[in-house]
Amino acid sequence: MRTMKKLVLGIVCLSLLVGLMVWLWTLQPQRKQATPANTKIEGTHAATLQDPSAIDPPDGTILKTAAIKIKGKTGAYNFLAVYTNDSATIIKVNPNTNFEVPFTATKGLNQIVLAGITQDLKTAEQKTLTYFLDPNQSSKKVFAGSVKSIFDTLITLGTAGGDASVRTGKSTQFDIPKEQDEATTSSQIQSVRIGDFVIAFGNPPEKGENSDSIIADKVQILRT
Repeated sequence: MRTMKKLVLGIVCLSLLVGLMVWLWTLQPQRKQATPANTKIEGTHAATLQDPSAIDPPDGTILKTAAIKIKGKTGAYNFLAVYTNDSATIIKVNPNTNFEVPFTATKGLNQIVLAGITQDLKTAEQKTLTYFLDPNQSSKKVFAGSVKSIFDTLITLGTAGGDASVRTGKSTQFDIPKEQDEATTSSQIQSVRIGDFVIAFGNPPEKGENSDSIIADKVQILRT
């Protein structure tokens, strides 16, 4: 899909940019490196990617405000890269200490990569966070990923953090692009296809604390 291709291409390009910047920084620490306008290098910060649940805001959060601070705890590395498909920030960190990085979310879906980089330019840890900025959204959690399977009313997504379960029901709102050659179906979930990119909004089940499952309020399908 066009949206996913742009995201993946952007992340790959920025990964190369991050590696190059860190390499130049370590080779010539006495010189000030020129960086693009949308890329920031900051000093040592005092929150682990080793424990993803320790990240704040948690993965899958629906944001009410654009300006947030991503907090967590570092592992055994010296630099932390925080990047999306159109921006990048690198901070120098002390191993196994707390970090706090300011981030400005854009309206809608935000997928942010946190990458811990060692002094010899190896990626020690990496995690992708998914946020959705919508002050009017009443749901508590968002999942974003490609449809892996559909069974009855259950959609399984392959997300950056692993498989996620989206349970739909009579009250679930579907936003599915209509195509001229598409046959009419008796239920909207039958129009969902394997491989569709889905943004699902909902709330965790009442019983238990399953972070990989929601009861969906809305399911949005993105296609090329």
